[in-house]
Amino acid sequence: MTKEGFTDSFQLQNYFFRRVQTIVDKYHKKTNGWNEILKGGEINPNTLISAWQGINYGIESAKEVMKPL
Repeated sequence: MTKEGFTDSFQLQNYFFRRVQTIVDKYHKKTNGWNEILKGGEINPNTLISAWQGINYGIESAKEVMKPL
């Protein structure tokens, strides 16, 4: 975390997810993650978000992935 300048575990989780996403994209597949993956930073707009904590998280997730990278 120090090397990458992360200040919390959500940033680390996002970093890991984006690295996995690169591998998954290579095989023309889609990634899917729980709504917590949005807390650590930007993600690919093609990512499927499973908002398991309620409708408000689903709405927040939709807004986040619609933002330009």
